[in-house]
Amino acid sequence: MLLIIAALLIWRVLATGLAAHYAQRLEAGDAEALQQVLTWQPNHPLGLYEQAIRVAEEDTGAALGLLARAYTANPTAPRPLLAVAALYQEQGRTEDADALVRIADELAPVNPSIQQQIALYWDQRGDAATALQHLSRAMAADRRVGRENLPVILRLAEEPSLRPLLEPIALEAPKWWPGFFRYATRRADNTDVVRYLMELRRRMDTDEITEEEQTAYQNRLLRDGYPSEAYLAWLNMLEPTAREELGLLFNGGFELPLSDTGFGWRTRGHKQLDIRPLRTLGGTGAQSLMVRFNNFEERFNHLAQRLLLQPGTYRLTGTARVDGLETKGGVRWRLACRGDSRGLLGESKVFLGRAEWSDFSFDFEVPDAGCETQDLRLVSAGRHGFELDIDGALWFDNLRIERTAGLDAAARADALRDT
Repeated sequence: MLLIIAALLIWRVLATGLAAHYAQRLEAGDAEALQQVLTWQPNHPLGLYEQAIRVAEEDTGAALGLLARAYTANPTAPRPLLAVAALYQEQGRTEDADALVRIADELAPVNPSIQQQIALYWDQRGDAATALQHLSRAMAADRRVGRENLPVILRLAEEPSLRPLLEPIALEAPKWWPGFFRYATRRADNTDVVRYLMELRRRMDTDEITEEEQTAYQNRLLRDGYPSEAYLAWLNMLEPTAREELGLLFNGGFELPLSDTGFGWRTRGHKQLDIRPLRTLGGTGAQSLMVRFNNFEERFNHLAQRLLLQPGTYRLTGTARVDGLETKGGVRWRLACRGDSRGLLGESKVFLGRAEWSDFSFDFEVPDAGCETQDLRLVSAGRHGFELDIDGALWFDNLRIERTAGLDAAARADALRDT
């Protein structure tokens, strides 16, 4: 008797193991594994479910029977319930179908695949608001699902009549929102859509708007030709201590970190560059800006700030120290328009070799049109390839821009020569 029981147990374990093996193949897309699953375990829930799906079009009654067996074999599985709900809906048994879908939702509230199926069900039922709630859950649970459905959410935002569907979901601050917002700032068909989404973001009962979101919003405003609005958006995100560094040029004393946002200093990383504020002898204030080159061999333009200067005449001043900058061409500050003209407005002297702290300046004029914003950038001064190689360091401090009454004759001659 013990041998018989042991043999039965061994057979049961073997059959269950083989059924599980073929079930994995079935889930992976091997349609031929279905027969093997049901051969080794006739009441396997996945096998019964797949068999029901195959016969549903030809024999609804048989499909319902198989689905009932599948659910009995595993009452925690929501898929048989959703399949029965779909068949009930075709038969006009809407209330029964709705009840089954709600039970499936309770069984798998965060399963992205199940939530997508539930979203599709309610969409077919004409309940777009409920469908969107379940789609939002699926997007939050699976990044891939989130990325795939970003265009769907954007279409809701772009159509004013559909926005009431989006707002309740958005105000819950779902996990997918930051990625969607960045996507929308790049892909939205007009600026008003992005403004609407930012206003919606401000209404969310969650943490403060992230720097990444702010930057994406400002970049879209700048791209669409609203520099003053972008500047105000950037200004509103600044901390009180940062606002103390405001001027026609922001953070010219480099007392704050380089933020890489809005109208602050922006840098591009490079393994042969080190650009950051540090304490050094002779500088003004607590920090100065260090720009260190480590056998840099490209054209340098990796440090810049966008400006919002009104038409008129100005002077840029600053101090610099050059610590053995070995280069044939050197570097210089260059100011140019970012509008239609992209014309050069002015340049500083060239920095190379070795020099103690000293003042430098240049005058420039912003034209009346075609120069809505400006680009101040530290760049390679050389024109030829052999002039671009740089090794060594230099420091800057106390950069300022001040408005002037006008350009004198020499400054105007320099400006004409540079253009």
